[in-house]
Amino acid sequence: YPSSPQSVMILPLPSSKDEYLILHKPKEFNDVPVYGEFSDASRSMYSVVDMKDNEGLGKVVTKNILYDSFRVELVQTFSKHANGVDWWMISPWRDSSMFSVYLIDSSGVNLSSVQEIGLKDNIWTRSGGQDIFSPQGNHFYRFNSIVGIQKYDFDRGTGMLSNFELIPMPLEDHPAGQIGWGGIGISPSGQYAYVSTIHTIYQYDLWADDVAASRLTVGLVGNPDSLWVGVAPTAFNFQLGPDCKLYNFTNTADEHHVIHHPDERGLACGWEQGGLELPFNVFRDQIYFPNFRLGPLGNEGSPCAKPIVSNTSNLVERGMEYLTVFPNPATEFVSVLATEELPDRKGTWELYDMLGRRVRTLAVRSGATATLPRDDLAVGMYAWRVVAGGRVV
Repeated sequence: YPSSPQSVMILPLPSSKDEYLILHKPKEFNDVPVYGEFSDASRSMYSVVDMKDNEGLGKVVTKNILYDSFRVELVQTFSKHANGVDWWMISPWRDSSMFSVYLIDSSGVNLSSVQEIGLKDNIWTRSGGQDIFSPQGNHFYRFNSIVGIQKYDFDRGTGMLSNFELIPMPLEDHPAGQIGWGGIGISPSGQYAYVSTIHTIYQYDLWADDVAASRLTVGLVGNPDSLWVGVAPTAFNFQLGPDCKLYNFTNTADEHHVIHHPDERGLACGWEQGGLELPFNVFRDQIYFPNFRLGPLGNEGSPCAKPIVSNTSNLVERGMEYLTVFPNPATEFVSVLATEELPDRKGTWELYDMLGRRVRTLAVRSGATATLPRDDLAVGMYAWRVVAGGRVV
């Protein structure tokens, strides 16, 4: 297995609109086992992609820059700095209670501190789990279904971990075998933690006086199609979606599970087995996205995206009643012809890329053709709209 969940991450390079960092840890094999294992990670690297190149498709401009050669876990976990621009990255050491904490800013990846805190993991207690930040970035969690939940306070200003707390998994609830497979997800408000132990999903109230005693069972993974064990439904890592639902990845299947209301207590959370149908089977498809929407300290905002459809007013009138845009597709230029029906007989034609960024504007008048040269616009799909008479037409 060349890698594992959370071993590769793409982040926008702070203070750059076109450059992205790819942080990657290859899993490499040894001829002689180390602590009983033939594979581990001892090279942490980053590469840089500039999206201005290759007509907007991007180009690797810096490759495989080694920033750590210590034996570490493959997992890497990210949260926004208190300034809302830079990033923190936590990289746990292998078979240790040590953590390397990196600051990612406009200068690149920089070691901020090395901290010793919490439990010392070994081959059985660290495998198969998940690391995650709370959506607010003020807590860091590690979960393994043998150990339980390891909770840390996290200072977004200094990158320091503190106030370690263990919420143990009862012995009778350990999954079969010795490896603590499973995952952990945190509700949008930060109140509830959900953990999986392959076939059981538990909810913890992190705001309760006794977090361990607050545990409730909210889901059991069944095998309605009587599939053999290698492909039967399971429950592993969690991912908070932009719709503020928690998605619970199965190891091998054509569907993932969904917690529809993660900020509700108990069964009201709405755990649904197979709630997200996939167009094809996946194998260990357990992606990880940090909270890209986290704002600066004191103005954190919501981890949820605004609904795609949020306008309750009447639909916008079709722009083609007022404009003709040609040629399409365009190569060297695009022309915009406004009709006599354009409100006020004049307006502004706005061009947007697929990230919703306005990249060009063009003044238009009824009966006249305005031309926009392509210049350095990247190859790709664009959307446009027209504002006239004080409204979008």
